[in-house]
Amino acid sequence: MSTVASPSSPAFKVLHNHANSLARSGIYHPSVVPGVASAIATPNFLIPTSRGTIQHLTPDNVQRHVKVPGVYIGLEDFLDRSASRTQLTEASTTLRDYVSLLPQNGLPDSLIPIFLAVRRSNPVPATHANSDTNVAMATSDGFNSLPLTEFFSIVQRLKDSATVVISPLDAPTLPVSKIGGNRVKKMISRNERWSLATLKTLGAQNNVIVPVLPGLTLSYQATYLDSLITKGEEIYGKALDVNIGGISLHGLGSSFVEPFVEPELPSTAKNIELANLPAELKNGLRLNLSYLTGPHDVLRAIRNGHDILIGDWITKTTDAGFAFTFEFGNHHHQADQLQDDRQKKPISIDLWDADVFKVDLNSLKQDCTCYSCARHHRAYVTHLLSAKEMLAWTLLQIHNLHVANQFMERIQLSIKNGTFEEFVTSFTNHYAEGKFKANAGPRARGYQVKLAGNTTGKLNESPFSKNFAEPQ
Repeated sequence: MSTVASPSSPAFKVLHNHANSLARSGIYHPSVVPGVASAIATPNFLIPTSRGTIQHLTPDNVQRHVKVPGVYIGLEDFLDRSASRTQLTEASTTLRDYVSLLPQNGLPDSLIPIFLAVRRSNPVPATHANSDTNVAMATSDGFNSLPLTEFFSIVQRLKDSATVVISPLDAPTLPVSKIGGNRVKKMISRNERWSLATLKTLGAQNNVIVPVLPGLTLSYQATYLDSLITKGEEIYGKALDVNIGGISLHGLGSSFVEPFVEPELPSTAKNIELANLPAELKNGLRLNLSYLTGPHDVLRAIRNGHDILIGDWITKTTDAGFAFTFEFGNHHHQADQLQDDRQKKPISIDLWDADVFKVDLNSLKQDCTCYSCARHHRAYVTHLLSAKEMLAWTLLQIHNLHVANQFMERIQLSIKNGTFEEFVTSFTNHYAEGKFKANAGPRARGYQVKLAGNTTGKLNESPFSKNFAEPQ
């Protein structure tokens, strides 16, 4: 593993700002070592992983057939109640090698960036409480707390130069109405301590993402943000924006904590005012860690100035057996003014519908050039779904990732050309927000489940029926 000095240039560079919104395009260099990892053009997404792998895709399929801007990995996926005894933490290899995350295009200098955090994206609320020195998490065999010193030690062993470290977040999981003033003060002081410790321990060799606290206006957490800047400069001896890898945001429908607004402010006040960030943080990367439900949420986040978002919505679409059919910025949409959702087009097609697709020999999406569309058709994927063949979800994931990449590329171009707002209006007039059937995907596993007791009944349908007809 290379030992490098503190980075000499900012990790993120803004290329274009949109005139009528906070939307912006830029380029993010995830590694402090030039030329090691693939740069991420923004706005863009990270694909969340399940125990370190992109769901439904083997590493060779990732390398051959899809473009992955970056992956999000939650360390809790690999840990049990005693993190020091897990196979991963005892392995003499990096996390990248452990999960076989291959370079894109087979080139050693095009490593897929890894964004490594303690918790998964859209994390399960933990039964344990955080403490000043421990982070609560949901491990493979139950809830536990991970000491921060142990987190730093594990990351030191597992990371490589293309790893971006996301500083742990302390946020209450209670409803906002039940959060007391003392808890808010504790959250601010605890996150300050955690973020500075992460920067000091890991920031010299890797980009570090620090949180802007969810649910608090910037004025309410000004002391925390100022501390990141002043004490961060003390750590490195130079300007903080050179060393910090970006900020994480948890707004726009995050299931982790609801927005909190101080009583003296109007209820319409925004929980995050990005335009009012301190100058040292304003031009840094903004990573949205909220759970987004689809492209409409993505556009809302980008309009609010967020640069990279979590792509849970892509995998959720694949799990449900749907294929994306939407486009962004298509000139045919400009004349559409469909205000009634019943008249709008869906963003995807439901390939479980055998009556519609069992003899449909068209590609999943018209004019799509992805591997799945070039070699297979809708009828075949519908057959695979009916037979519960895993290949169905592999083909769908390849296709949906391809469409999501095109979506982001066209958003970037529209911001550059000044047509972003026009295209957003056209898109929302043309497409209805997606809705998925419950339990329509592959069998749910324990680590995919909300463990807080809010599930009812069985997670998976029985593959066999007791009420079968006797042969005639």
